[in-house]
Amino acid sequence: MDMEEAKEQVLFSVPMIITNVSYYSITLISVMFAGHLGDLELASSTLANSWAVVTGLALVLGVLRI
Repeated sequence: MDMEEAKEQVLFSVPMIITNVSYYSITLISVMFAGHLGDLELASSTLANSWAVVTGLALVLGVLRI
């Protein structure tokens, strides 16, 4: 593997890296805000985020990628 090909692959993967970081930062930021409110709020926020990912976002992303 030469350096030119490695550079091209890194540049090709940058948009996907940015997309994944943005996707996971939504959950991270909402849980961080809920953590300042209390234990019950943190637990409910985590449960809601898990439910949203399992039922909504995963289904929509799966349909869009087919």
